[in-house]
Formats: sequence, C-alpha cells, structure tokens
Amino acid sequence: MTTTKSFEHSLRTTLVVAIGAGLLLVLLTPLIVNAPPLPITYFPFVVGKALYFRTITEVVFGLWLILAFRFPEYRLPRSWVMITFALFLGASLISSFAGVSPTRSLWSTYERMQGVIDLAHWVVFVMVVATVLKTFTHWRWLFNANLAVSLLLALLGILQAFGVEASYLISAERVGSSIGNPVYLGAIMVVNVFIACALFAATFEDRNVPSTEQSKPDSMRRRRQKMRPVRMESFTYMVPPVAW
Repeated sequence: MTTTKSFEHSLRTTLVVAIGAGLLLVLLTPLIVNAPPLPITYFPFVVGKALYFRTITEVVFGLWLILAFRFPEYRLPRSWVMITFALFLGASLISSFAGVSPTRSLWSTYERMQGVIDLAHWVVFVMVVATVLKTFTHWRWLFNANLAVSLLLALLGILQAFGVEASYLISAERVGSSIGNPVYLGAIMVVNVFIACALFAATFEDRNVPSTEQSKPDSMRRRRQKMRPVRMESFTYMVPPVAW
C-alpha cells in the first residue's frame, strides 16, 4: 500500500514538473527564429515560432492527458470560459469547411501560420494552464518567466537599434527584435508592462497579509485557507493567455 502511494506521488510530481517545464519552454516562442544556427525556412520569423509552439504544446498535452486520467483533481472542471472556447473552435471548424479554401482555413499560409489548427493548439494550451496552475504562486512563476523573455526581446531590440547585426538582427529604422515586426513587438511589450505593474502591486499586498492574518482568530484563518484554493482555481479560468 505504501509502495503504491509512493509511486502515485512520484508519478504525479514527475508529470506536473514536466508539464510546468513545458509551459515555461512555450514562453520562449518569441525568441525562436529559423536562421543560423537553426535551419532556414520560409518566413523565418513566423514558421519557426509556430512549429516550436505546436510541438511543445502537443507534448505537454499528451503528458496532461496521462495526469488527468490518473489524478481526477487535474481534470478540467465545468467552466463557461472553456465552453466558450470550445464553441468558438467548433464554429471555426465548421466555417473552414464551408469556406472557399478549407486547406487555407485549416492550415493558413507560411506567412501567417494561423488557421483552425493553430487555434486548436491555443485552446489546448489554455486547458493545460487552467488545470495545472492552481495557485497564484504558480501564475507568478509563469508571469515572471514571461517578463524575463520580454526583457531579452527588449535587449535584442536595443542591440538592433545600435546597429549590432546577427543572423536575424538586421539594421532597420524600426526595431523588430526576434519578432521581425515592430507592431507585434510593441504589442508584446505593452502587455508585459501591465503584467509587470500588476506583479509589482502584488508585492505590496503580500507584505500586508501576515499582519492582517495574525490579527484574526484561528478559526477564521483556517476557513480562509480552505477557501483560498477554490478561489484561486476559479481565478485561473479568468486569466487570458498572453499573445505572442
């Protein structure tokens, strides 16, 4: 009996850690460019990112299926947000077959790499994130890692602005960094500015928690600790994925 519990605990820990590592690897997507030393492809700023994101997402999804099958607490509960995503994906699939070019609708083009296939990967990504990241601490790790990636994007952009050339950093009037498009780069930076501000504000809230909690009776603190996971779990379904 003890051996079985130990095996179950080890399996769950291994799967959760592997999935978490995969989610962190997904955050590196903006840095992927199909230029030397990587193989060269059409539209190197787009194709490489899409293939990298889809590959990691599929591996993470396979690990999540095993985790959800063995441990019910990691299964996707009923959520109107996920139902809405599923309905949108279904409507997009139907419209793709009813359109002029089902192939383009499903797979898009090398220049865009979107389509229903890409949308399905994003829905799967949201499912995994919503079920594995159960506390604000988990989300904080994810957001901080995303900020680190955005910092690297900014540093690459600064090097490009000062004329430093590399395999994909070309001198240009408008800085694109490893994104290749100044507009998309600006959108990423704006999103991360708000994320950084939110995390910075959360640090002040955390400093006030111990003194507030200590002033409450033990029964109230225990009740709040029991309620907190449920509240944070519902919070995970309200956080939208960060677009790259």
